[in-house]
Amino acid sequence: MGIFSQRAVSYLAVTGAGFGVVLMAVRAFYAISLLEPLQLTTSGAEYESLYAIWKYVNGLTVYADHTRIPFAGSFYNWVYYAFYGETARLVIVTLSLSDYWLPTVTRLTTMGGIVYGAWISARLFVALVARGNDDVKRLGLTFALLLFFGPLMGFFGMATQPDIWGFAFDVTAVYFFLRFYDAQPAAAVLLFWLFAYLAWGFKQIFVYSTGAVGLFLLLRRDWRMVAMLTVVSVLGWSITLAVGSDQYVKNVLLFGGVSVVLDWAQFVRNVGNVAIKLLPVLLGLAGIVAAMATDRGIWFRITEVAYVAGRWMPNGVLGFAAVGILVTSVFVLPASAKLGAAENYYFMLSFFLALLLLAALAAISQSGTWPVPVALTLSLGWLLHIAALAMVLAGITGTLSPRYLHASLTGLRDCLAAKNLTKPLFVAHPYLSLPWMIPADQHFVIQTNYRWDRQRGIEMEGGGIGGLIDQGYFATIAVLGISYDGSALPRYQPRGETCGNFKIYDRVGGRSE
Repeated sequence: MGIFSQRAVSYLAVTGAGFGVVLMAVRAFYAISLLEPLQLTTSGAEYESLYAIWKYVNGLTVYADHTRIPFAGSFYNWVYYAFYGETARLVIVTLSLSDYWLPTVTRLTTMGGIVYGAWISARLFVALVARGNDDVKRLGLTFALLLFFGPLMGFFGMATQPDIWGFAFDVTAVYFFLRFYDAQPAAAVLLFWLFAYLAWGFKQIFVYSTGAVGLFLLLRRDWRMVAMLTVVSVLGWSITLAVGSDQYVKNVLLFGGVSVVLDWAQFVRNVGNVAIKLLPVLLGLAGIVAAMATDRGIWFRITEVAYVAGRWMPNGVLGFAAVGILVTSVFVLPASAKLGAAENYYFMLSFFLALLLLAALAAISQSGTWPVPVALTLSLGWLLHIAALAMVLAGITGTLSPRYLHASLTGLRDCLAAKNLTKPLFVAHPYLSLPWMIPADQHFVIQTNYRWDRQRGIEMEGGGIGGLIDQGYFATIAVLGISYDGSALPRYQPRGETCGNFKIYDRVGGRSE
């Protein structure tokens, strides 16, 4: 096939994966500095995590009621806050750093996660799937880099978020299960459970691998291992929830009671973005399907590898990956329709899709070269991938640098700091409300779902921010416009001073009780 030979395709994939690594490095260069503590947002509601980790570092209560003043939220699981908090405390104390450096430390912690995740994924793909085939080995390496350094990962690879280490530990759990299940099933299940628990401990939605392994064992009628996995998993979760505070249990299991709003447009946007960012995998799988449809030999080869002969039980890596896709899709598809959800919900599904593709390629490679549809679609996927990333690197599309946010936020911080603001103070910007940005008695780092909670009529202490403003709770407020959170600011008088688009108001008279 010339330029579409297995070797040519695998080296094209290496080139494409290299583009992803370069793009991640460039973005990290702009988002993280060891010379100054950059204040910016890389992705998502990063300020929520930064505030919770700051509280952990300073020995304050992490899991608080988000309906009470100051309406901040901590909705992820305990290992996340403990891991990032202990790491941040160690670095800050050892190097005698100020709180300004907390975002830098936590982002570097996340980047450690993508390096580890890529390593363990490559180890799984190369050692357990490729099995001596050099072309599939190279593809295994490239897909590991695609998952953790590619466009789907994007700025999440350096964000203060729980997803990266949760994802990495879920992949680790799968690695140990596949590595030991055939020879030592009990050891495989116990090692699997340990890392699956850590994944769940970062973010409670990471039960993907647990569901996949559970269903895989169930379909194989491995009742002993099903029982063992069920007992250790339920025991681990139950002990954790029993030891945790009531507020911890409420925040982790019920997300504190925040509004969960599903939106069809959000779902379509997320699915579309994921499809574009996973073209090498999705088009490769399309090539596999086309080859199976046109060549019965390939159909039989893949099905005999994926299932136990005559019993239709899932078998090996190929069968396990198919089960993983099924289970993960059940969790991910509805969850990604939630307002505020993004492509990070698809991390584990992308892993199972890549695992399925590599396992299918390995099965086909044992009996010959890759069929033309497979080589063509894989090549097309990687070529489109390279073209898209080249456009981002050239500044034609996408986001290369969030550094402008640092200039904006620090400019606003310095301006507000020079205005002699009287406490209690409210600034209508969650990042500017972080403790090291603008000093205040209370830090109103308002949780992301606050606006939707208010729309649903969830009761807030003091009537929420708007109610507190009506009562004159704050001595000074800095807001955008002439109203905020349903309040027309009746007890406040504008100074006539601004910082950017923020208008500064002072309370007239005393506070109403």
